[in-house]
Amino acid sequence: MPARNTIRLYTSDTYYHIYNRGVEKRIVFQDVSDYKMFLYYLFVYLAPKDIVEKTYPDLKIALRNGNFFNKVTLHSYVLMPNHFHLLAHQTEKEYLTKFMRRITNAYTTYFNSKYERVGSLFQGVFKCANIETYEYLLQLSKYIHLNPIPILHPSQKIEDYLWSSYRIYLKLQKTSYIHSSFILNFFSKLIIFLAINHSLKQMRSLLYLKST
Repeated sequence: MPARNTIRLYTSDTYYHIYNRGVEKRIVFQDVSDYKMFLYYLFVYLAPKDIVEKTYPDLKIALRNGNFFNKVTLHSYVLMPNHFHLLAHQTEKEYLTKFMRRITNAYTTYFNSKYERVGSLFQGVFKCANIETYEYLLQLSKYIHLNPIPILHPSQKIEDYLWSSYRIYLKLQKTSYIHSSFILNFFSKLIIFLAINHSLKQMRSLLYLKST
């Protein structure tokens, strides 16, 4: 699913698939607290600023001033042991780059301090592919949410995996920084269309029977 070629020319009002993995394919989320820290940064940078400040009144100024609410919108994500995928939208062409620089730098600083290491944590600059059709957007969201399957125990379901937005789509969890409604609306419209189409077929059948 990830595009082989990545872009460095961004445009306004566009959806993107962002992904990266640990340098040398190393594990970048080694325990629960690591996953939680990355999600903390997603919350701080993407949730409405008033909610962030209410939740963390003593938040550092650098984090407080780095909020991208209404600039970058996150629709789906998954955090895997050695990589991550994000499906996001930006309103202006420079926002996504600034957001990714902030979150990867913040998480790398945390990780290096915790595990007493130095240097880059992720494999170069993040990878990014433009999403040009709604069909691809829906397929990408599905791909992101299916990512954990290879590492799940046979008895586990996808919704048992805690480090993706899938649980939010199922209404099992709430957040203020994931916008699932945009993608879910596509499925709602599809269900309505299929229901109407089924009703029309039934009506045609009844009309045909009455005319014979």
